[in-house]
Amino acid sequence: MRISRRHVTAAAVCVALAYAAAFGAGADESGEYIHYRLAVQYKNEKKVDLAVEEFRKVLAAYPDHYNSYMQLAEIYRSRGDYKLAIYNLQRALVYNPGWSKAQFMLAESFAADGQFDRAVREYQHCQSNSDPAVKDSLQHVINGLINRMKGAPPAAGARQGERAAAQPAAAKGQTPAAQPSAAQPAKLDPRAEEAMKKVISLHEQGKTDEMLVAVREVLAIQPNHPGAYYYGGLGRMKKNELDKAKINFYKAIQHPVYGGAAYYYLGVILGQEGNKAEAVKYLRAALNTRSADFDRNEAARLIEQYGGQKVPAEMIAAQPAAPDQTPAAAKPDSADPRTAAAASPEKYAPIEIRIDSMLTMMTVDTLTDAGQKLLKAIRAVTDGRYDEALREFKNVLAENTSGPVAAQCLYNAGICYYRLRLYKDAENQFQLFLDRFPSHKFAPRAQFFKACTYQERSDYAVSEKLFRKFIQDNRAHEWVGRAYERLGDSYADLEQHKKAIDAYTQALAGNGPTPTDRVIINYKLGVSCAALGDNGRAINYFAAAVEIGEKNGVYVRVPDSYYKIADLNFKQKDFSTALDYYKKVTRKYPAFQETPWGLFQIAGIQRGMKLYREAVETYKDLMQRYPDDYWAKQAQWKLEDTVWEHEYRQGAAKAKE
Repeated sequence: MRISRRHVTAAAVCVALAYAAAFGAGADESGEYIHYRLAVQYKNEKKVDLAVEEFRKVLAAYPDHYNSYMQLAEIYRSRGDYKLAIYNLQRALVYNPGWSKAQFMLAESFAADGQFDRAVREYQHCQSNSDPAVKDSLQHVINGLINRMKGAPPAAGARQGERAAAQPAAAKGQTPAAQPSAAQPAKLDPRAEEAMKKVISLHEQGKTDEMLVAVREVLAIQPNHPGAYYYGGLGRMKKNELDKAKINFYKAIQHPVYGGAAYYYLGVILGQEGNKAEAVKYLRAALNTRSADFDRNEAARLIEQYGGQKVPAEMIAAQPAAPDQTPAAAKPDSADPRTAAAASPEKYAPIEIRIDSMLTMMTVDTLTDAGQKLLKAIRAVTDGRYDEALREFKNVLAENTSGPVAAQCLYNAGICYYRLRLYKDAENQFQLFLDRFPSHKFAPRAQFFKACTYQERSDYAVSEKLFRKFIQDNRAHEWVGRAYERLGDSYADLEQHKKAIDAYTQALAGNGPTPTDRVIINYKLGVSCAALGDNGRAINYFAAAVEIGEKNGVYVRVPDSYYKIADLNFKQKDFSTALDYYKKVTRKYPAFQETPWGLFQIAGIQRGMKLYREAVETYKDLMQRYPDDYWAKQAQWKLEDTVWEHEYRQGAAKAKE
């Protein structure tokens, strides 16, 4: 059939209009974004002084821009200025608590600066959120630092600095060297095998977080159980935590049934990372096993793609597993996300990839061209290369102007703009997504993030209406609790604290909140109660935040809650209780940014209680530990005043005698 030039031209115009509408070709970039991009460019060009100046401009406008703090920390570390690196990393963690990269860097910087005791504390904090294999690696580092504190010389190789030993292989993006042919089947404890049934059941139900908890229960029975690590690897892959997945799969290769699949997934991950030579080794090791628990044809295809060598048909064919090698807990892994995706006839079904604790992006089967391009763009987002990511999303959208791939491009671009704090652009993307794909699985999320964009732009009246609409339209959605919390934030910003308390209470009522969520919501409830003058109720909420946080190893908002309790008791003139809480928080959380203020308050209360010697010692401690802090400078004249007052009262007492 002959197609006229007029029809071709009309089609091209339609594509161009869709392209322009989706990405707002004329959208202005915010000043913050321009400065940040320029700073990153200067940093990459080694013009570090210019980069520092631009990052400071970003922070002047947006003091909570944690990526800028991280970039500054990297610059100062490269210069050997570890104290400034430490300061910027601590600020980054204030605004992005739990950021594992910043925590590792902070621990390394303390060690490089000779502050071994603080380095040990930070590494222990990293341990609490790490997989068992990573914990073991970190423990070696901690032991070495403890020896250094005792005066022992550094271990061999440590004179190059603590960094090389500090990060486990997973944190560096490396896979431990493997000897595929030497893997011997591990002996499996019958008790652990019984516990594995729960792991497999949770995996098949798609309950990833609960499954990972069950994995740890198995490892408590039999440390290094390879089946537990295998399912741990599947869970980490599903959460897009590929470094941790590699560690888990490496420790799973000795499993008599899952070992072959563990080799396969290691090969898949290495191939995605561009390490093709290593990927081929692991994929060949997978095909050398009897296992049929992975897509053997796909393994052969990847070997051919990466290595250029055709795999013999007899090597691809799976051999039946010996019956005496099958453990009691083993079942066919029908819920495996990779094999299921490869076998599915629907190549464009959305696959979620997590980019932080809340945000996810979508791609399609990565065996397709569109899937590969989307995955490349998502990796650029996780690496902070936002311009590159947006360009790739635009290119994919231009090639797929309708259908599921177009939906994913629009949604992912919205998330990208949201991460960049270009909230107007993000709102436009989410609205385009909702207009074109109102029945999509992610439509409620787009609705939620659209409300967030108004809240982030301080338009609390509109955000309040949009969050209420989200709750009304999506009663059973998993994010209803988050919507109630955000609704409470809007009410609090509108100074409607009674409504805020009602919304926060609803957020706590569901089964969804994690321990971290419960800590944060209790803290917000305390703030709203305090704003209404209900100090007793506020203290109860802050105390609940402390209790939940310390019971579950949560850091965020726990020190703040201590300070709120102390401040409220101080305001009510209950100085003894206030003193107790100030002492607790400064002792338990010495790295928290409010510690200088806490010490200043302690000294002031001690002085008011006529405990002059203790007050003098506290002022001196503050000045010694934080010489450049504002409160240390205030302590200088308070110290002199306290000494004078003490001497005056002693003289007056003697005169009376």
